[in-house]
Formats: sequence, C-alpha cells, structure tokens
Amino acid sequence: MTSPDTTPIDPDLLARGLEPLCGDLPDDILAEIRGHFQPRHLAAGEVLVNQGDPGDSIYVVLSGRLSA
Repeated sequence: MTSPDTTPIDPDLLARGLEPLCGDLPDDILAEIRGHFQPRHLAAGEVLVNQGDPGDSIYVVLSGRLSA
C-alpha cells in the first residue's frame, strides 16, 4: 500500500513532471496546484492502483518508474 508523505514536493521537480502533460506552467499556477498533490512513495513491486479502482486521481511520477 502506498504510504502518505508529509515532505513538500519540490516545485522544480513537479514542474518537470507536469511539463509533458501541461507544458510550461507559470509559477503562480504551479504554486496553486502544488498544494493539491500528495506525495506517495512505493516500494519495489508495490501496486499503486488496481484494475477497477475509481479513476478519481492523477499520478505524476517524479522519480523512478511504474509499469502496467
């Protein structure tokens, strides 16, 4: 299971993670949406979502990789 983290998300790292989806976002927009992201850390082999889970979230990989 993913574990919540209280470490603030690095704004530059978030900007790089969102860039492929959103392009180059202005700093004020990044600051606004940054507060809505909740960092998660997964161990190797850990499942983030399962088929059939509600599609009510977006995940941005800031470090590492995921596979389906």
